[in-house]
Amino acid sequence: MRFGLNTMLYPSALTADPVRFFRRLKDWGYDCVEIAVEDPAEVNIFSITNALKEADLECCSVCGVFPPGRDLRGTISEAQACSEYLKQLIDIARQFESPIVCGPFYSSVGKTELYSEAEKSDQLQQIATYLRPIADYAAEYEVTLVVEALNRYETDYMNTAEQGRVFINEIGHPAVKLHLDTYHMNIEEADPLSALREAGNQLGHMHLSASDRGIPGNDHIDWEAYARVFAEIGYSGTYVIEAFSPEVKSIARAVNHWRDLGHADEIARVGLANLKEIFYPVLQKTVTQLS
Repeated sequence: MRFGLNTMLYPSALTADPVRFFRRLKDWGYDCVEIAVEDPAEVNIFSITNALKEADLECCSVCGVFPPGRDLRGTISEAQACSEYLKQLIDIARQFESPIVCGPFYSSVGKTELYSEAEKSDQLQQIATYLRPIADYAAEYEVTLVVEALNRYETDYMNTAEQGRVFINEIGHPAVKLHLDTYHMNIEEADPLSALREAGNQLGHMHLSASDRGIPGNDHIDWEAYARVFAEIGYSGTYVIEAFSPEVKSIARAVNHWRDLGHADEIARVGLANLKEIFYPVLQKTVTQLS
């Protein structure tokens, strides 16, 4: 098992003092980090790579940010801008030796409209036209694109694991897999555990987020049940804790993050300790039973 943390919880850490930031994560027990990239031009590859090495951490994934203007189902200029951005994320992932680029890259976050089935079909075809060449590019460098289902308040396009599976089957590319998040599943799935089982080997990445976006394990999600299902389906990817800081106004607005849910250090440190305490014995027991 590998646990990681999405860097959006610490918005200035990668530019202020990445070495100190990564060392703290290592001391708390993290194996890797998910590096969020809002603006590729601001990512100092050399500094971050050296900081990861000094802390003995890996970059498990590169996370995209999709504000208005980056939209594969939008206007031609928006789709082209998103395509170029995704290629930049793949290049960054290569330099960090990360196998994953993740995010809801089918649309800008916060876009919520009523579309007819015909319009949705046209949108899917447009997304596929742009995404398949990007997936080819990712596959050349052994990078997998994992597409995230979001809740209804953040997108009208893909809310459930089932919708994600339909999307992936339509794209039909081995470099495109499904990305699920317990926060969104808590809102959208009638039965989150069944949805996880049905995802099976299409599941390429997992965000472990508290039901209130606070501290995982101090919320109402049945983490033991999730751990059992992860073992049952043989999930071998990274478990990434994702939470946000209201300091990043663009992200806070996109995800409707209006209140402080605790100090970042507490979310990162206590959340990881909680999940390890729950996951390790459950997974060990389940794997033993299945074998």
